[in-house]
Amino acid sequence: MNTMRPALAAIVTALALLTASGCAVVSDQQGVGSYFDDAGTTTKVKAKLAEDPAVKSSAISVETLKGTVQLAGFVKTDAEKATADRVVRAVPGVVTLRNDLVVVSNQQSTGSYIDDTGITTKVKAKLAEEPSLKSGAIAVETLRGTVQLSGFIKTATEKSTAERVARGVSGVTALRNDLIVMP
Repeated sequence: MNTMRPALAAIVTALALLTASGCAVVSDQQGVGSYFDDAGTTTKVKAKLAEDPAVKSSAISVETLKGTVQLAGFVKTDAEKATADRVVRAVPGVVTLRNDLVVVSNQQSTGSYIDDTGITTKVKAKLAEEPSLKSGAIAVETLRGTVQLSGFIKTATEKSTAERVARGVSGVTALRNDLIVMP
C-alpha cells in the first residue's frame, strides 16, 4: 500500500502540470511569469499532500495567487488539518498560507454524497450564469449541504454576489464564504 503513495504523487503532479487548474484566476490579475510560478507552487503543494499518508489530499482544494496558498475542503480531524498545514508551509514558493479546511468528524453516507455532488454542480452552474462573476476563479465544495466557496476574486462585491447566488441554490443548508478578495 505504501508503494502506491509515490505513484499517486507522480500522477497528481503530472495532472496538475497538465491542467494548472489550481490557479483559476482571471488573466489580468497577474503576469504570465507569476501565473506559472503559482501553478508550479500549486503542483508542488498537491504532490506533497498526496505523498503524506495522514492527509486525504483528494478532499483538499488548493489555489495559489502571488505565493498565497489557500487550502479549502473538508477533513476528518484536527490532526489532518494540522498535518496539511505543516506540509504546505514547508513547500518552496509558499509565501503565505490560508488554511480554510473545515474539520467534520462524522462519516458521510453514499446518499448524502450524491446529494452534495448535485448541490455542488448546481452552485457551479448558477455561478457560471452570473455575468458579474468569473466563476472559474471560485472553487465549490459541499458536505452534508454545507457549501464552501474558496479562491481569489477581485472585489468585495463579487464575494457577496457569489454568496447570494450560492445561498439561492436548492439544498444549500449552510454556507462558508472563504473567498479571498485580492489586495
